[in-house]
Amino acid sequence: MELGYSSESSKLHNDLIKLEKDFPEYSGYFSAVKFLGNEAVHGSNIGKSDLLDSMEVLLHTLELFDKKVVKQRLSELARNLEKKYDRKRKSIS
Repeated sequence: MELGYSSESSKLHNDLIKLEKDFPEYSGYFSAVKFLGNEAVHGSNIGKSDLLDSMEVLLHTLELFDKKVVKQRLSELARNLEKKYDRKRKSIS
């Protein structure tokens, strides 16, 4: 939901397809973690190395959230600078 995905009627699989379409550099990462989660719930074939690998994948995919926050902050800072200095430039003319 943080990135604007998922809804009450949506399935996780469909949300992952949307995410991978919008963020192709992360293609397959979300699904890999989902498959491991499914195996953890419904199976018993998960080893310690699989869990560690999935945590590493998940850690890097969570960068999307950081990027969104940073992008919003940079946009805000840039707007403020533009307003401040554009106003001064207009008053000089």
